Amino acid sequence: MTVEPPAAGPCATHRQAHALGTVLVVLVLAMACLAGCGGSGTSTWTLPGFATPPSRAAVAQARRWSADLVAAIDTVPRTSVFALKDNLSQPMACLRLIALQPGSYLGVYQVGTGNDFVVDLAASHNLRNWREVRTLELNASQPDLVTAGRGFLLAAEATTRASGLGVHNIEVRYYPSVSSLVLGRPSRRLILPHRLAEPGSGIEGTPVVEAADLNGSLDHSTITISFHYLAPGLVDREGIGVLTDFSTWSAGEDEHLDEALIHAGVDGKHGDRSFVPDTGGALEVVEAQRDPGSPWEVYLYDRVSDTVAALRIKTPGASRSFANPAITCVPDPAGTDVAVVTLFLPNQQAGPGEAGELLYYRPSPLCAR
Repeated sequence: MTVEPPAAGPCATHRQAHALGTVLVVLVLAMACLAGCGGSGTSTWTLPGFATPPSRAAVAQARRWSADLVAAIDTVPRTSVFALKDNLSQPMACLRLIALQPGSYLGVYQVGTGNDFVVDLAASHNLRNWREVRTLELNASQPDLVTAGRGFLLAAEATTRASGLGVHNIEVRYYPSVSSLVLGRPSRRLILPHRLAEPGSGIEGTPVVEAADLNGSLDHSTITISFHYLAPGLVDREGIGVLTDFSTWSAGEDEHLDEALIHAGVDGKHGDRSFVPDTGGALEVVEAQRDPGSPWEVYLYDRVSDTVAALRIKTPGASRSFANPAITCVPDPAGTDVAVVTLFLPNQQAGPGEAGELLYYRPSPLCAR
């Protein structure tokens, strides 16, 4: 979703990186660059990723994974945490979390500050109660935090000019240790130039670090980041790119995902997304609007069959709009692997007491392989 003032409610459009799940995508992107993808302009990157036509075995496996995903996400239990807040009573919009170990979790989220947002870091011992640690970034939103080597990568949508001008770029920061993250002291930071939106105007944001291979150091790294951008006609569309050696940024349109959504009749904005854990990059969840101005919904994209299906998420209060989907596999405090689902429920279509960030989790075959 496009950044709005905090009073408007919804997060702007935006995990622990699933490197195994996106190795194939990384290879395809790297091959595209070697074939001559430009460092600027509006190039299109096609990401077939799988055999065409796919084998029966691949189709059957993707269907089983899809069923596991639906079972993990579709019915929200009454024990879920709605309208999630930290210990300072700050709404924790667009939470993305990682596990250091069972019973020790870190999360990043955006907090409204009048006309803009800041990115905060919080800690939890039970996934339900969160204590703010510090503000990591000013004038930024839709953060993503992933482990990378022995350190951490933080990606966020940064406001690079006065908020009223609406110019947003992806900013990436690297923290070499837990202590550097807790102290808010990155060793490296980089603002990525626009590759799809006009340089010096418009929006590229909601970054998701889909895979991060440091190859021993940032200077030899390959980091895959998906994002959205403001396309002509003021419509959000999908992009994906590779940051090489923490210095060279190449990106283009994620044509397959956008076209699959449009073919399914989803013609409004396409926004935040995430690969489904441990599916080899076969499945993604993505927020989108069926028509401009309609409620946000979550769709499942099957990259094997190149098809899209709406997820019918049901809450106790019958909320009707869901944004910023993320699914993360972590051990719960008892050490059981669980699928943690986080979603943002916009005010306008939320059931009683359900507006804001939603967090719930349950054991799932997605996280038990």
